[in-house]
Formats: sequence, structure tokens, C-alpha cells
Amino acid sequence: MAPLMPSEDPNSPKTRLLTLLNVSASRSNKKRCIDAVLQPEESGPRKKLNARKTAAVVEEKTTQDVEEERKSEKGESESEDEEDQAQGTEVSDTDSAYKFHFGPSPSILTDPARTSTLERTWTTTTQTYGALGQFASSMPSTASSTGSSFDDATASERLHARLRPTWSNHLSNLPPKSRSQHSSALGLLASREDVYHPHLAGNVVLHETWRRSAAAHGLDHVLKKSDIVLANNKKLKAREEKLKKGSKKGDAKDVEKDDAAKGKDAVEEEEIEPDQGFTRPALLILTPFRAQALKWLSTLSSSLPGKIEGEDRYKREFGLPEGASDKLKDAPRGTYAEDHVEMLSGNVDDSFRLGLRLTKRGMKAFTEFYSSDILIASPLGLRLAIEKAKNHDFLSSIELCVLDQTDVMRMQNWEHVQFVMSKLNELPKESHETDFGRVKPWYLDGHAAHLRQTIILSRHETPEMRALYNKTLKNVAGKVRAVKRYSAVRVPEGVDTQFLALPPSSSTTNPVSEPDARFNFVTTQVLPTMLKSAVQSSGACVVVPDSLDFVRVQNWFRKQELSHATLSEYATGPEISRARQAFFAGKKNWLVVSERFWFYHRYTLRGIRHLLFYAPPAHPQCYAEFVAYPFSDKDVQPEDVTVRLVAGRLDALALERIVGSKAVGGLISGAR
Repeated sequence: MAPLMPSEDPNSPKTRLLTLLNVSASRSNKKRCIDAVLQPEESGPRKKLNARKTAAVVEEKTTQDVEEERKSEKGESESEDEEDQAQGTEVSDTDSAYKFHFGPSPSILTDPARTSTLERTWTTTTQTYGALGQFASSMPSTASSTGSSFDDATASERLHARLRPTWSNHLSNLPPKSRSQHSSALGLLASREDVYHPHLAGNVVLHETWRRSAAAHGLDHVLKKSDIVLANNKKLKAREEKLKKGSKKGDAKDVEKDDAAKGKDAVEEEEIEPDQGFTRPALLILTPFRAQALKWLSTLSSSLPGKIEGEDRYKREFGLPEGASDKLKDAPRGTYAEDHVEMLSGNVDDSFRLGLRLTKRGMKAFTEFYSSDILIASPLGLRLAIEKAKNHDFLSSIELCVLDQTDVMRMQNWEHVQFVMSKLNELPKESHETDFGRVKPWYLDGHAAHLRQTIILSRHETPEMRALYNKTLKNVAGKVRAVKRYSAVRVPEGVDTQFLALPPSSSTTNPVSEPDARFNFVTTQVLPTMLKSAVQSSGACVVVPDSLDFVRVQNWFRKQELSHATLSEYATGPEISRARQAFFAGKKNWLVVSERFWFYHRYTLRGIRHLLFYAPPAHPQCYAEFVAYPFSDKDVQPEDVTVRLVAGRLDALALERIVGSKAVGGLISGAR
């Protein structure tokens, strides 16, 4: 490779891509799909990247040929489904929206639009999207229009032909309100804007609406992309066969002369527009547990007619083991909260990954990642796979990413989510037998992240999710965020409740220094006040939402040698029983509990009289249930219970769900 000029950035997409091409070409065991790109140009003007000489087509391999050779080298039998699907494939007019956004040269992908998304200069307005309600719609400040291309009336008509019957049948079995929500959700997703809905708590039906709509939209995307690729494969194959027939009558030079004689139009007809990414996977679905992945698999299979190869296996591996009982679902109704049963019933293993490939006859599960269209995984499972392989090229061409139950992923380990999202749409390290002549230009330029559509679904919103929405999503088509006005959580009347505002300072508004400021405030002002009271220094419970803060508070109690017990998500069954019993019997004066313990177990904790919330819990149900725990004991009156909640400006989202949208402003500013 020629030495870089001083002005060239070694980390620029252009430099990295040239390095990839040269490294890949130097490997003797790699297919030479990129030969045409690496060969020096002939005299004359520079040709299009994907332009091919008529006489040279015979020696080039199509993408389908490369795929067959790669599989044959591995000893695998090639399925005939895709080849059959290519026969008679016609690209319909319904893919115009797909081509507008994901075509070779999208008109919305301009330098000013990209700059606007990178600098986060958005024009935000409030809009109503059909039966879904109000959303905050953000468009790049350079966009000619501040509105979206939302159209729920024709969304179902624009679905791929294979999906329309099942979608129509599904809608016909729904009540009018749910039917309208499905149509609106599909219409919003079809606009290709990023969608963030963080208000699904307590609304299982609406959550299912989004899951079903996102599944149909994702399948529609993959099928339309596949149609274009297969149609181009068919054209290349027909051209190759034509050249082979012509070569029998004369040599290649004669064929080239004959084709040249046909004029410029014939040459243009033979050019194939770029239609691919670096790798095949286009849809990524992140979900926290195997049980939730099984719901996605069921939704995808019911949305796409045909046979699901590997269905028995994924039901076996993603469901409960044979003979196992589900204590949450099997328990009498009312034993556990409905949202707890919905979230944690079934197989709750959080390390998994699965590849799916669409075929003419339906769908095939457990396919190798680089031959898959859809990837379903947990953040942990995907991270482990990436770290083991030391490669994440299969994420380089993700065009649609769905994060479902994002609030649960935060309760697991948010760093895994950040890790996976940071790997999306990066330039690959290896060629993976890619025909670079068919790679879309915006992939080569490193702009795929500006066209990727991201869908984030959550029961509630946290600062981490808002930061992901604000900083990571760079779709030039825009993004929308659902908005909601909250009412105050219902708690027993007469309970002495105090909201303690963190002292206003730069440390309490800075995300980096805020944990230290909170810890100092609680340990120097709030806890000492409670310890001085003979009444409030026993039967007291401290609820800590964040795991790092929980460890810090736990260590403080140990250093102070205070009588206390702790309950975390890592506690074993015997440890939980001993801690609960010791606190209820009065053998321990303090109980320190993490919000994650509440999330995974939802035990009723008896013996509590005085509550201190180190910060507002992310789940408003957590606050309501802890305030109600004291009344599970006999003869407890509201005046016997006290509640203190420490909040700062960074807690506005969680506090709003507890005190309501009207009161949150005054409390954050320091009102008692």
C-alpha cells in the first residue's frame, strides 16, 4: 500500500478500509472477491466501484457462488431455499421506502445532516402519532422538514407480500383500540426513525403491540433487502450464462466487441447497483432472558408463514427444562405481582445468542452468525461471544437494532449494553469473502451508524437510557421519544414522608462527582440524625438503588460497627432467611437492601418502621411496596412509620414516577 500522505488520518474510514483490502488480499486462503478493486486502473477516467467489464464477468464470483464455496469448504450442505427464492424474484414498488433510506445513495444522508447528529443539534417538536399518543420528535437541525414520514393508513399495505396475510389476520382478531395501536406502531417504525418508548410499565398489551410490530417491521426489512440481493444475483447469473453461450461461438474478445456494438444502454443495463453490507446480519434483537427471547422467536415465527427449522430445539433450549415447574406462573394469582410474573417467569438464563436465516419455506434457527439474517442475543451472551472470538465483524452491517426490556438490562449490567452498542457498524477487520463491488458506498465511507434504525423499549426511563438515546442514536431520519405525564404513587395515608434535596452545588449536578456528594450528605447528615433518635435507630431500613452505592453504604455500616443485616441480589436462600429473621426479631437494628434484591425476589420484609431511600428507586413499585411493608405487621399505625427520600437533580426521572409530574420540579429544587 502506498504510504499515507501527511494529511491522511490513519484512523479514517478510507485508510482503515484500504488496510482491510490489502490485508485480506494477502491471505492465500481467502477468496479473491476484491481483485477488481485492488487491480490498478487502466488508462482513462476512473470507473464506478461496481462497474464490471463484460468480458471479465466469467472469471468473477457472485455472492451466491462465494457462499456455496465457503460452506462446501466447511463440509456443510447448502440449502436450496435461497436459490429457489431467487427464481422469479421481482422487486416490487413497496420497497421504495426501503430504497429511500437504505439504497445505495440515500438523499437524506448529507454532510450537514451527519454533522447535526454528531453535534447533537436537533430540532425537537411534540407530535401525536395516531393511537400511540404524544412523542418528542427530533430531526437534524439541517433537515428541510421537522416532521416525520409517519403514515399508519398504508403501513400494512407496504409490508412485504409474504407478511401481509399473517399481519392482516392478526389485526382482524384484535379489538379496535389494539388494532389502531398496531397500525400506528407499524407506521411509525416504517418511517425509519429511531423509536424510544420508555413508558411500558403496567401495560403488557402495549408492550406486546410494540413487539409484534417490531417483529413484522424487522422481517419486512430483511425480506426486502434479500429480494434486491437475490434479484441482482439472478441478473448476474443470467449474464454469466449468456456470456458462456457466447464464448462457444467465439472468443471473449468477439463477445466484448459484440456487446460494445449494442451501445451504451446495454452496458448500463449490466451494471448492478451496490446492494449489500460488509456482512449478512441486518437485524439485531437484544433481550435480557431466554424466556423473553422465546417470545420474540414465537412472534417472528407467527409473523412469517412457513416451516421453522429448529423450532423444537429452540423451544427446548429457551424454555424450562422438561419436568421443571415455574413457581411464579404456578402460584395462585395474587401471590406475586403481575409485572414480576411477566418479567421473571420461564427460563431466566441471561447468557445466550442465536442466529436465524430466512428461507423461501420459512426460517431456519441456529445458523452460523455470518450466514444469518437475524441475531437474537442477550448483552452478556453477545459480549462473551465477541471477547472469545476477538472479532465483532458480524455487527458491522446491522441496519435495524431492537433493545427490548431495556430496564431489565440495566438491572443486570448496563456496561454490557454499552459494550454491544459501541461495536455496531464499525468497519470490519476481515473481508469475510465480501464482494466489495456490491457494498453500498455509505458502508465504505463508515456512515452506516447514521442510517441504522434503533428501537428501544422499556417499562420506565433511567438516565442511562436517556444518555443512550441522546448520545448514541445518530439516525439522519430523526428519532422520537414517547412522553408521559405521571401521577403520584399511591401510599398509605398519614405516613410521615420527607423528601431531602441534595444541597445544590456543582458536585450534585455533575454525574461524576454526584455519588460522592450523595454519600457524604447521607453519612454526615441523614444517618447521624436517625442514629441519635432512640426510636428511628431500630427497625430502620435503607434502600439503595445502585449496586456500587450499595457496596459503599454496606462498608460504611461495617466500619461504624452498627447492628445491621444486608440483602443483595447475590444473597443465597439461607442468607436471605437469616437476614430477614434477624431483622424481624429485633436482633439487627438496621436492614440495608439493594433495589436489585427487590427486583429479583419481591419478598415481603417485616419489621420495618423507618425507611430511608438513598435515592429514588428506578421502579416506582419498589417505593410503593417498601412503604407498604410496615403494615404487613399487626397493629401498625401510619404515625408509627417514617419515610425519608434523598433526591438530587439527576434523580428527576425516577422521582417523577413516584411523586408525579406536577410535584417533581418543586421537590428537586429543594422543597420539603
